[in-house]
Amino acid sequence: MPDTKAKLTEGNELKISFCSFGYKHGIPLDADYIFDCRDLPNPFWVESLRHYTGLDQPIIDYFSDKTDVAFYIDHTGQYLASIFEKACKKGRKSLHVYFGCTGGQHRSVYVANALYERFKEDYSCNIAHRDYLKNGVQ
Repeated sequence: MPDTKAKLTEGNELKISFCSFGYKHGIPLDADYIFDCRDLPNPFWVESLRHYTGLDQPIIDYFSDKTDVAFYIDHTGQYLASIFEKACKKGRKSLHVYFGCTGGQHRSVYVANALYERFKEDYSCNIAHRDYLKNGVQ
């Protein structure tokens, strides 16, 4: 992964917004990058997990042993690292990075959180989940 800490100390002020969304609720209009999580395993089809979100421990546990999810996060993270480095060099001030799945409740929330955690120490980041409560989840 590129050394982003050095870039932060050089005065770059790149702010990165990570956000999850559900495709069935519409594509976000302010996105700089959109990553599709719909090919990842879907806990919606596991009855006991359906009413949780990607923020809840049962979903985190569900995804923790899925190698395809780890692969997706790792490779997306590598790609984003190169994007963020280029954005710093160009003097960009902000990027909006979205992760979508069907309803915006499980997969996109989990992936957005994982990548936020990966980059929050190196950049000024925030995290939001646009649609995760629209499916009747408490």
